[in-house]
Amino acid sequence: GERRRARREARANPGALVVVGLTENNDAWVLDEVYNKSELVEEYWAPRARELMQKWRFNEWCADPAEPDNLRRFSNAGIRVTGHRNYGSGAFDEHARSVLSGIRTMAGIISAGKLHVDKTRCPNALNEIKSYRWDETPRGDWLERPAPHQKDHAVTALRYAVSYAMKPG
Repeated sequence: GERRRARREARANPGALVVVGLTENNDAWVLDEVYNKSELVEEYWAPRARELMQKWRFNEWCADPAEPDNLRRFSNAGIRVTGHRNYGSGAFDEHARSVLSGIRTMAGIISAGKLHVDKTRCPNALNEIKSYRWDETPRGDWLERPAPHQKDHAVTALRYAVSYAMKPG
């Protein structure tokens, strides 16, 4: 039943864990990553999260709230997970505003030269950043949202971490 469904979803949904450090002057450092697909939280992601937490000495993850079952699985595995700003919101417009705010925050960091990626430990994050595309209208006008069907799992994890850490208040 549920375990079979979870396995099927895991095969369809690649994922990324990204360790991000922020300095006092808002430089963002992408320090480490785990990038994989076809794995379950209990069997793969939670142990990798624990390894990264021990290696980098932190105790909390910021996560995409789009899959609440996986957040519950992390919690059940003893991993502290905080959702990004609109965690628990069912309102799409609030989620869209939060994504847009995160994209603008990331764009500001990138344009200011304040995003740094460890090329050895984070090749997937680096490749996604280099190949990231905006969506566009049929007329070719750019839209301020990610283009569909691109590999953006590490970039999305990075955006959630940065927008959560830099949120007001």
